Amino acid sequence: MFLPINNADFQKVLTRTIILPVVLMLLLTGVLLWQLSYLFTVTQRVEQTDQVIVRMYLLLKRSIDMETGVRGYLLTGELDFLEPYEFGRKKIPPVVDELQLLLQENSTQRERLGIVRQDLDQVQAYNRRLIDLRQQGGNYQDITLQLVGKVQMDQLRENIGTMIIEEEALRDSRSQTAQQFVPAVVFLSIAIALALAGVLAYFTRKQLIELAQRYETAIAATFRQTEQLKASEARFRSLTDALPQIVWTAQPDGNLDYYNQRWFEYTGLTLAETQGSGWQPVLHPDDLQNCVDRWTHSVQTGTDYEVEYRFKRAGDGTYRWHLGRALPIHDSRGQIIKWIGTCTDTDDQKRTAQILEERARELSRLTQTLTLTSGSLIKRNQELDQFAYVISHDLKAPLRAIANLSQWIEEDLVDKLDETTQHQMNLMRGRVHRMEDLINGLLQYSRVGRAGMPPQMVEVAQLLAEVIDTLAPAPGFTVMVGPGMPVFLAEQLPLEQVFANLIGNALKYHHRKEGRVDISVAEQDDFYKFSVKDDGPGISPAFHEKIFVIFQTLQARDKVESTGIGLALVKKIVEGQGGRIWVESVLNQGATFNFTWPKAHS
Repeated sequence: MFLPINNADFQKVLTRTIILPVVLMLLLTGVLLWQLSYLFTVTQRVEQTDQVIVRMYLLLKRSIDMETGVRGYLLTGELDFLEPYEFGRKKIPPVVDELQLLLQENSTQRERLGIVRQDLDQVQAYNRRLIDLRQQGGNYQDITLQLVGKVQMDQLRENIGTMIIEEEALRDSRSQTAQQFVPAVVFLSIAIALALAGVLAYFTRKQLIELAQRYETAIAATFRQTEQLKASEARFRSLTDALPQIVWTAQPDGNLDYYNQRWFEYTGLTLAETQGSGWQPVLHPDDLQNCVDRWTHSVQTGTDYEVEYRFKRAGDGTYRWHLGRALPIHDSRGQIIKWIGTCTDTDDQKRTAQILEERARELSRLTQTLTLTSGSLIKRNQELDQFAYVISHDLKAPLRAIANLSQWIEEDLVDKLDETTQHQMNLMRGRVHRMEDLINGLLQYSRVGRAGMPPQMVEVAQLLAEVIDTLAPAPGFTVMVGPGMPVFLAEQLPLEQVFANLIGNALKYHHRKEGRVDISVAEQDDFYKFSVKDDGPGISPAFHEKIFVIFQTLQARDKVESTGIGLALVKKIVEGQGGRIWVESVLNQGATFNFTWPKAHS
């Protein structure tokens, strides 16, 4: 028999009875809202990672398209091949900018993206250089044989591949977190609900003993528990409906009993049409049997379910690839009580991978073709060297005969030749010698960069002393070598040719009988910058580019003997070493020829 209680005690008990469930309900609501917020954040991050991966694949595809277009143009000379190059050159920077925004929170990937940006700039600069050489009729084949482009593209692929691998691992980790979080939400909701039910049951029993209202309180508690479970189920459904993936659950025997809203939107089916095995018609016929076999095996063995298949999209009737996964949920005895699965659309990634594989195969075929072409070019170069030698010998022989013959005629008729005729004979021999110099210059020009020379330690100060001694400047001319001339590993003969041409030109084309030439050096990051400065007549800015073109001279050849090859030869040697040459001058104020030479021989 229970003791009666007064109204005040009843009010206290009633207050405690109301407050405790409210506090627990607020706690449950807060936990569920936090879980929903966290899951939404994880989902956004998975989506962001997918966007990064897609753009990285797009970046790689456009880079490969650019390289393929450039190679096609180099091989054929057809401008149509440059369309993918121009398209990629315009479209790659926006993609890189989008990646920069997407990777704001990932400092490691931002650093890698910076490296990829540098790789892209190098690849584009290299391709632009090849295109310019091809358009100008330059010797681009020697540059392509150095395989600089291949090394750059390999480095670009490796860096992009590293970023993709990192992003895929990050996506998998985040996806796994999201997938594991869904059952965790269910478990936690059920656990909290059960804990709440237990506390309420205990509290209710205690109050019923005190108030003699056991049955009424038990009924009320049962009703509240039922409502809470319904609310938890509604929250779970709302949570799965917010996901971009298809989410489904199945009974222990494998019969599916729930689909989220994404399923109905994608397939266009109703709940009644999906009951039982109604999901099978949306599967691609070629994937159906494999899907059923794997699902049957997972249900029978209790192992995780994972399979790729194609679902028909109701919007346009197309089949898109999905990755299906499902995990079993066990009770305390280890028995499966539920299956929770997801279907993730992977069609875009799969198609991108297929495109990359096709491009890789195409690139492999082009590489084989280039290898064969390279062997053919080496053979042709050898034949060209032999041809040039024979031609130069056959051309110079009659020239020497003409020079000797004119000398003999002049000696035989020395008493009969007037001053005009003697001048014309000298003029003829001068032009014969000019032709011989021209042939020698052309041979020298054609051989620059085609036969590597062994590098050696070069003392530039000693080299300049030998060059100046060989040139033997006329009295009145001073050639000064500045301090700090380096000692470094380089090909000596090409460097000697450059200095000999530049110093010789400064002496040869000076407009006075006395003058000064100053040679200096400045150290840069990877290069030495050499300067040859004179106080001669100077060069108008309009001719700064023209003087480096073969056969171009600023003065008439009858006035100053010149083949027009010297500066073209210098330019070819310097650029063949990876440096550059330019002139700084204005008319009547002297000229300074600057060129850079790499510090380390490659």
